[in-house]
Amino acid sequence: GRNARRIVKIAVAHHKNDLAESVLFRIARGTGVQGLAAMRPVSVLEDGDGVLPRMELIRPLLGLSRQEIEAALRRGGICWCEDSTKAEDDAVRNRIRHHILPAMEAEVNSAAVSHMAALAEQAGEATDFLLEEIRRRYPKYVYDAEGRLPDGCRGAGLSVSDSLIRNELPAMQSGIVHRALAEISCGAKDLSRIHVEDTLRLFHLENGKALHLPCGIRALRTAKGILLYRINEAEMRGNPCNCAAGAAVGPVPLLPGGSVEWQNMRISADFQDSLTGVISEKRYTKTIDYGKITGTLVIRTRKPGDFLTVRSDGARKKLSDYFTDEKVPRDRRDRIPLLADGNEIVWVIGRRLGYRYRVSESTERFLTVSVRTGLSGMEENSMGDFKDRFSIMITEEEVNRRIRELGEEISRDYAGKSIHMICVLKGGVYFMTMLSQQIHEDIPVSLDFMSVSSYGNELKSSGVVKIVKDLDEPLQGKDVIVVEDIIDSGRTLYYLLGILKARNPASLRLCTLLDKPDRRERDVRVDYTGFVIEDKFVLGCGMDYCQKYRNLPYIAVVND
Repeated sequence: GRNARRIVKIAVAHHKNDLAESVLFRIARGTGVQGLAAMRPVSVLEDGDGVLPRMELIRPLLGLSRQEIEAALRRGGICWCEDSTKAEDDAVRNRIRHHILPAMEAEVNSAAVSHMAALAEQAGEATDFLLEEIRRRYPKYVYDAEGRLPDGCRGAGLSVSDSLIRNELPAMQSGIVHRALAEISCGAKDLSRIHVEDTLRLFHLENGKALHLPCGIRALRTAKGILLYRINEAEMRGNPCNCAAGAAVGPVPLLPGGSVEWQNMRISADFQDSLTGVISEKRYTKTIDYGKITGTLVIRTRKPGDFLTVRSDGARKKLSDYFTDEKVPRDRRDRIPLLADGNEIVWVIGRRLGYRYRVSESTERFLTVSVRTGLSGMEENSMGDFKDRFSIMITEEEVNRRIRELGEEISRDYAGKSIHMICVLKGGVYFMTMLSQQIHEDIPVSLDFMSVSSYGNELKSSGVVKIVKDLDEPLQGKDVIVVEDIIDSGRTLYYLLGILKARNPASLRLCTLLDKPDRRERDVRVDYTGFVIEDKFVLGCGMDYCQKYRNLPYIAVVND
């Protein structure tokens, strides 16, 4: 009928083995009953609003194993495609698929996959029951807080009664508080178990105690329970700091989705989609594992007891020792901004990121923190001020001479052949253009471009490389040189080269203008290198600062 609700169903090919793999992965990573459900036969993506349709994700093959599906396809003479990235063992999920699940079936129980799928189904049923009970009991403990909100709040507030703690079991307490937090924040996307636990702890503290939560939510202990409300934008940003130079600055909360002004800087924090978010390694932009945050992120200067996690085994270093090792002058240490999680330093801004907060294969939520300082508005400054902020590391003459030498070397290696150069956008354009002009005229050179980002569950950056812009030409039978402006960790490039190699070029080599081997985390063979440099933030010759200064004909380093 005319008023019938529209429903759009999207079918995906997840099967029983995928479900078992997800259950194991979530158990190892840490999950609750709802997480054990892993994949449901029907998941609602968007509920619709009368104008937009209801969007449902359906999994019609969830009750069948991979072997059963493949056997049916063979019987019907139907071909299928497989994702080549799932054949590698680099991703944790792939290792579960290739080694752990087969070992469990061979050595523990041949029906292990079916049993895990049954567990997921039971967890889903238990979750449905719990959510329905939470919905039914919610109005008994949570009510509007009109007229009781403090100054500076934004929108409506909610009160959660003390009787929740007295009358309900822990599972119901957590569920009701989580629903209240989701309601006040217009969604549960940025809320995790730690935020619920912190809010529940407030019930056991004295009146007046407050808690800062994501999305500008504040939880305040009152005489009758917990008051939840959202603070206004001005309070979220904080006031510009007028502290005297050299004075330590008190903590300013940095809430996801918000920004703060701190001294002469604007610091913002934004969640990135785990499927498309690019992990930045720039000096003034860092992406962190938000799931590792245990409290409220704050911007502040140092205080006694501060420390950094410096290795994967959890080894710590006092912040004072870090400053000593880095030869930071004592008179500057109290002015260096820090992103802190309690006493643990997440990021010494402009310098080191704490190892514990690096993204990894198990990261679910990615928080990108960006700092805009006077450097961000350098186009408004004089050239004299510009030169004060940067130092030339490699002169224009040195750059041009080295590119000519690379052109000669490549020309010798490819005599009698054609070269197909691939530029990884954006930074490599400048270098590839100059380099291609130095190739001998008797060697035909063709150019193509790619734009990629890292994504998936190994944004360390391992995983899967998402091709944002693919090549225009096939590579089969061609002699290919991938041209990069700079190589540091090598993580994304490692997988990009694997993708290109699978396209069967006659040869595949790598050329880079700059190489930072001290940052290398993947074994990437570099065939042609312009300059090997220290781990410094550089710009020019195609490399940027805030998307600017790519046009500089020399390599410059940002002064501390």
